[in-house]
Amino acid sequence: MKQPSNYENTEAYTGDGQRLTAGGKICVVVNAYETKAKSGMPMLAVEFDIAEGEEKEYYAKAQEQFGGDWRGVYRQGTEDKEGSCSPFFKGMISAIEESNDRYKFNFDERTLIGKRFGGVFGEEEYEAKDGTIKTSVKLLQIRSVDAIRKGNFKVPPKKTIAPKAQSDETYTAIDPASIPF
Repeated sequence: MKQPSNYENTEAYTGDGQRLTAGGKICVVVNAYETKAKSGMPMLAVEFDIAEGEEKEYYAKAQEQFGGDWRGVYRQGTEDKEGSCSPFFKGMISAIEESNDRYKFNFDERTLIGKRFGGVFGEEEYEAKDGTIKTSVKLLQIRSVDAIRKGNFKVPPKKTIAPKAQSDETYTAIDPASIPF
């Protein structure tokens, strides 16, 4: 076998320490853009990374190592069904404004790039392509940096997948005449 180029200087991926943990983190916006939900409702997509701590630049490192789409994306609807401002969107923007001195959102999403915010991350189960149940960690709430630093948040309980019902083939048929009365 021919030795791959730059083998000696390549960092080994062993899977150790590569998983993001649940909890509060300080994050930074690396990109923001308007998009639409499957329903057609307007959304703001915020691409982010971890800005501080042991998991700093978690998504940049994943991008460098694995390529593909940016993995740290938070999507928030901007309007409710009646076309009014979503209170969740307003809460997200308020948390970002509060986290960045003298910043006031002017509805140009590009001004969000480089802004910090607090993120509450939680665990969610999902079914992998091979049918196994795995767990991922996702940004579930955007809060102020101050709220995260002071611990003024709760990590939601792990979101689990309900067990699948067994197929009819696995149930044993019972003859009603065999039940004693």
